[in-house]
Amino acid sequence: MINDLLYKEIIERMKEFQSKLDYKTLGTEVLLLSLMSIEDSMTNLILKELKISIDDVLEIINNSYYLREPKNYTHTLKQVFDKAYQLQKNKDFVYDEAYLYSMLE
Repeated sequence: MINDLLYKEIIERMKEFQSKLDYKTLGTEVLLLSLMSIEDSMTNLILKELKISIDDVLEIINNSYYLREPKNYTHTLKQVFDKAYQLQKNKDFVYDEAYLYSMLE
C-alpha cells in the first residue's frame, strides 16, 4: 500500500518547487527535489551520504534546458509513479525510496 501521507507531502512539495522554479510541467527533477527536501526521508539520507545537496541539484536544473509538451506531468514522471505503484504490490508500504529507485531504474 502506498503511504498516503508521504504521497500527499511529496505532491505538496512538488507544487511548491513548481512555483519556485516557475514550471508549467512537472518532471522527475521536481520529484527529486521534493524527496530531498523531506528531512527524514531515505532519499535525503542516501544523497547526503553521497554528498549531493539540494543546492547541487538546483544548480544543475538552473543550468539546464527542458523541451516539454505543455502538460501537467512529463511522461517519465508518470512512469516513475507507475513503477513505485507496481513496487507496492510486493511490499506492505511504498516509501520515498521506491520513488528514488523508480527514477534510477
